[in-house]
Amino acid sequence: MKPLIKKVYRLRDHVYLRPWEDRGDTPDYKAWALGRLSWCIYVNRKPYSHIRRYWNQTLDHRIIALLAINARFEHLPDFATSVCKRDQLLNVVTTAMVQKLCSGGKDTLLKIVKIGIESGDLCQVAPPPGYRGLCFTGGKKLMEAFAINQELDAEGINSLSQD
Repeated sequence: MKPLIKKVYRLRDHVYLRPWEDRGDTPDYKAWALGRLSWCIYVNRKPYSHIRRYWNQTLDHRIIALLAINARFEHLPDFATSVCKRDQLLNVVTTAMVQKLCSGGKDTLLKIVKIGIESGDLCQVAPPPGYRGLCFTGGKKLMEAFAINQELDAEGINSLSQD
């Protein structure tokens, strides 16, 4: 497919914009950008009720889901647990941790967590001694939805090129 415009000029000062080429510091940048675009369109075309679409709505949704998945593996990284004042367990996500790592408001983040617990995507667990907030980890639905399924992802992304 040939581009409609042969040369693209910046509007404000009419400087010619050369096509971007891969450089030494970013190997295969073009392929990475195309893959990310394909994946975003693939997720965006899913129905709103699809679990992957729900947990990719905002960066806060993504952070909460990935914290829960890592907690289920009992492997929360130090940069996530170090934001809490008290000793943080490696297999439990607390609302205090979520509030420190996400940029949304307290009520918005709590709403995301509660919806996740109600839908079964997140699994509420008993809080550690002395903690009064909500604690959770990844539920079975979330763990299965984000499991690496090369065939499914490749099929979905390849279907984009056929549309």
